[in-house]
Amino acid sequence: MVDWRCIFLDYCSAFGCILTIPNFWEIIQNESSSILGLTFLFGALWGIGGFMYGLGVRYLGVALGSSISWDLPWLLDLFTFYLL
Repeated sequence: MVDWRCIFLDYCSAFGCILTIPNFWEIIQNESSSILGLTFLFGALWGIGGFMYGLGVRYLGVALGSSISWDLPWLLDLFTFYLL
């Protein structure tokens, strides 16, 4: 079964960039490979984070899953700020 949301988000966003940004391919080709690699890496990490959030909400419920996934990064930042 095809998930049309994924196809819509992937292809329509790329198609929108090509239509609305002048010289889009030249901009992408002139960018360094390290910047493109970091862009791909952070995009993949964003996708993994969204997937993990969805699993947390699925298995823990909306209230507990959301509170843990929203408060845990804040607590880690607070912990590392005061220890380092």
